Amino acid sequence: MATPSPPSSKEFLPEPVTPHRPSRKVVVAATPTTRNENGVQQWGFGSKLANDRYERYSQEAERYILGPMPVEDFLDFLPEAPTKRPNARNAFIDVPERAEKEKDIYTPLIAALNAELNGRKRCPGFVFLDTSSRGTNHGKPGSVKPDVVCYSTEIVDSVDTNKTTDEPIGDLSFADLYIEVKGRPEQDCFTDPSPNSDRAAHKFVLNITGERKLEQARHDLGQNIAYAVDAFARQYRTRYFSVSLSGTLARLIRWDRGGVMVSESFDLRKRPEALCEFLWRYAHASGAKRGYDCTVECATKEEEALFEESITRHVKLQLDLEDMAQLVGKQKKAAEKELAAGVDEHFERGTVAAITVVDQNSRRRRLLVSRPVVSPLTLASRATRGYWAVAADEERGRVVFLKDTWRYTADGIRKEGDILAELQDAEVPQTPQLVHHGDVPEQCPISDGTDIEGKLREQTAFQCTFTPRYQDAKWVCKNGKAKIPVFAQVHYRLVLGTVGYGLQRFKGTRELLSGTYDAYQAMLGAFYMDDQTKSRLHRDISLSNIILVMDPMTRIRRGYLIDWELSCLINNTGGTRDYRRTGTFQFISQRMLRYENVAHTIQDDMESILWVVLYCSLLWLDHDLPVKKLVTTMSTIFDQCNSFEDGETTAGDGKVSNQVSRLYTSKIHFSNPKIQEWLNAVMNFNSSYVFNWPLNATFFKAWEDPRTLDRYWKAFLGDNELLTADRISRVLPLKQAPRNDPGRATPHPATRTMSTLPIHDFTMPRMSALQLGSIRSGVKRKAEGIPSDAGLPELKRSFVSGFSGFNAGPVTRGAAARAQAQSFAPNGLVARARARRMLSNVESSSSSMQRQHAGAASSSRRAGSTQTLERGAHFKQSFGAGGARTRK
Repeated sequence: MATPSPPSSKEFLPEPVTPHRPSRKVVVAATPTTRNENGVQQWGFGSKLANDRYERYSQEAERYILGPMPVEDFLDFLPEAPTKRPNARNAFIDVPERAEKEKDIYTPLIAALNAELNGRKRCPGFVFLDTSSRGTNHGKPGSVKPDVVCYSTEIVDSVDTNKTTDEPIGDLSFADLYIEVKGRPEQDCFTDPSPNSDRAAHKFVLNITGERKLEQARHDLGQNIAYAVDAFARQYRTRYFSVSLSGTLARLIRWDRGGVMVSESFDLRKRPEALCEFLWRYAHASGAKRGYDCTVECATKEEEALFEESITRHVKLQLDLEDMAQLVGKQKKAAEKELAAGVDEHFERGTVAAITVVDQNSRRRRLLVSRPVVSPLTLASRATRGYWAVAADEERGRVVFLKDTWRYTADGIRKEGDILAELQDAEVPQTPQLVHHGDVPEQCPISDGTDIEGKLREQTAFQCTFTPRYQDAKWVCKNGKAKIPVFAQVHYRLVLGTVGYGLQRFKGTRELLSGTYDAYQAMLGAFYMDDQTKSRLHRDISLSNIILVMDPMTRIRRGYLIDWELSCLINNTGGTRDYRRTGTFQFISQRMLRYENVAHTIQDDMESILWVVLYCSLLWLDHDLPVKKLVTTMSTIFDQCNSFEDGETTAGDGKVSNQVSRLYTSKIHFSNPKIQEWLNAVMNFNSSYVFNWPLNATFFKAWEDPRTLDRYWKAFLGDNELLTADRISRVLPLKQAPRNDPGRATPHPATRTMSTLPIHDFTMPRMSALQLGSIRSGVKRKAEGIPSDAGLPELKRSFVSGFSGFNAGPVTRGAAARAQAQSFAPNGLVARARARRMLSNVESSSSSMQRQHAGAASSSRRAGSTQTLERGAHFKQSFGAGGARTRK
């Protein structure tokens, strides 16, 4: 019988009687892991160690695991095989019901799985190996080593082995499926309900008594999830299968980006046919049915050479190394080293894959990729994977950015490509160039529009998550909830012509402030669109979503604001129509963190960009704060999260405390006085607005009208000689260093969730809003008559990640009053005086224009739009009367 292996893109037939088995030479088995990561752990300072990650995984998983599914129903995920399987009687009779050592379970299990019966194997074309002794990245955070891994016999030779024992390493880059083994039945993380119990009330996941047993079960569940996460990150997969074994009690598990489905438990000794039938079907299924993405195949040698050449050329451009041939000595060696490292970020020899991207008009493009820029290191999420890609057909050799993600399909959530098309039509500055986009088909169309049998075919089926389809099934246990909140998703690819480096790669103060200012222009452009019905807010201003791209003409890197998929249209009060909390946890405004069901405003995005600049300044510019205090300070400001006795969770106390009194930043002195001046001024603008301090009306208005901050920022860049190469390399403790610090070694898997701040380490009595401080809400409640995305009533799992941190304590009215004077006393007097003079000039020059054009200003929200700026003693520029807070 032919040997199964991961598929090539030629594998189109959904249920072939004799599946096409391509040679391993044309198979893409794995993708190299990224040098960077995405998600809340990317920029957070929480522990990155394996046990802490397992804890996070297990807490998240309770929200997206469905079970227990009847075994007969689970088997339907795979088609029936064309031939009858070998007899399963006594197949696992040698496996003990329980064992103190797990090895005593999986040694006889592996022997049974690999055994032949009358010349036929139970899973033909595959081999099961003991991989428990050593995993990938051994000894480092993220090391994974499943007990038993199933490999295709065509690929098993590619698996690395232990140099000492010659035993195979648990490499999930090539694993078709894995089996996780525990020695005793009571170690099962799942609990099936009794036959007559109420499944709606039953707790299926981690229904375990005893604190120590529960803690161990959480660890075991998180570890199992980590294996699946790593397999997804290292392979091109739409879904994945595994087996969980506790003694001889087995469960079949199906993983996808929407969640997890777990079968009822069955005893291997009493019901061996269940596992035997699953493995027999699996061996005969097509690659697509086994979970491989059939739009991906291995690139040719010529394409790999094209990829390396094109990426090298683009790295030279982006790192300003095009003239390196003229260098000599140490300078040349340093440039060559920088170039090699830059290419290595995107290219690993032997791993170049060709991805077929189909746009909305069913046109097919072939893109080459290797090492991703970011990897999807959590399970149930959008699972975004980004690449520097090279066109292999049209515009051959052009470098583009490929965003591969699983988009949500609920009403009100648009494709990012459609949003970018609108922004481009409106000529919004500093937004990425859209090349093409589209959902990923289950089967790739041939260029002439026919399938492999020559028959015309309509392209209607797309790769999507299956888990949400079963959330209302009768067998689902809901633990007293109305339903398990899992959401439909579709695999989606977006190709952009704007390709650069993340903001964290800025070289100095000039590039940091000019790059973020460019992103601010994109924010304003989208907010003040001529067609007010299309005006929108980004809602995820973060360090990950600002990139620096070299302009080949000026040789200056410009900032671009990317990732518009969670942006939202605004209503007539200037707030978003969608009230769900969104964003990257560390950079969300304190108001959005502390309050639920409030509309996101332009001021929230403005505050987010302030947090981005502060974060970068603290981490990568020179100042006098020791490293240990720096980690504590940044954890308090950016990671802090509280949970309350009633189950609700809030965050942002660290940000509030710093807004009120500069509690954490007032004692930090930067070597560069200009970044200190900018931070002091903009933090004052923000604080005056947030707390509505009447003594600082000028500062208040600087934040009320986003165009006033724009003018201040532009003047600051024009009036000051800012350093271009003052970035420093700061070494932080490995377990707490941000994942995307360019100075770190290759990172390992860490979690990213889409949940609404669910994780906490402590509880505290519920505080009232009065105790939390008199904080300006920023916008009115949602205007009557504005739809609230009725199609998304269950989308309580917000697009935001959070985890526990430090509690900065309550902010009282008294504390706010005392801090009011403190925040404007000695620290930064010169900066504040200069900012006050600049803004006073803005008010003065604009007041007369407001009197002259009061009628126009009241009839149009753009009457106070920005005119030509002249730097110097005065801003000779108009100033909107109503600001951005009253949109008509």
